[in-house]
Amino acid sequence: MSAQVIDELERLAASGEWPVGSRIPPEPELMAALGVSRNTLREAVRALVHTGVLSSRPGDGTYVAAADGLAAALARRFRNSESLEIIDVRRMIECEAAGMAARRRSAEDVTALRECERECARAAREGDRDSAIAAELRFHSAVVAATHNGLLLDLYTHMTEAVRDSIAAAVDAHTAYGPAHAQHERIISSIASNDPVAAELAATEHLESVAAMLGENGLR
Repeated sequence: MSAQVIDELERLAASGEWPVGSRIPPEPELMAALGVSRNTLREAVRALVHTGVLSSRPGDGTYVAAADGLAAALARRFRNSESLEIIDVRRMIECEAAGMAARRRSAEDVTALRECERECARAAREGDRDSAIAAELRFHSAVVAATHNGLLLDLYTHMTEAVRDSIAAAVDAHTAYGPAHAQHERIISSIASNDPVAAELAATEHLESVAAMLGENGLR
């Protein structure tokens, strides 16, 4: 029975019905909804806390820490990785994704990329750090989404926390937004023009620039 409860709790997290960061319902509510005993429910919750999908906060409740076990495992691994290691992984995924996006993109994908870049520029103008990080993350996610490869997008989504941290470090290291804006524009233009070679080169230039900034600021 506990295995079935684990499966159902995992489904609720993976489907987004329980978003990452949200507190799960109290025990009585879950017991009634699942038709299980307190002991069975607690056994299932303990198992998911152990895998990292859930996180127990004494005196506060139990929260969703990751969408699934893979996301939890990757998050743990990325937390123990150096900044430039994460950039290396991003380069391997995002540069290839840019080239693939140039071959497969739709008109809607290009529109989404341009909207993300407008948000990046607006946040930079206003000095809004949190919005700049969120917009930059949306931009890179939109490039991957434009590949129309569901497996690749799922993998990249599992990296979201690490990518966000990488972007935050880059945003903090920026002295001016101009170079990043120009790099984004080259990525968008290459994808819109269905030029995979140029798109991959533009993405490589962007991430190499980020790596250089992080290195100059003593981040490894």
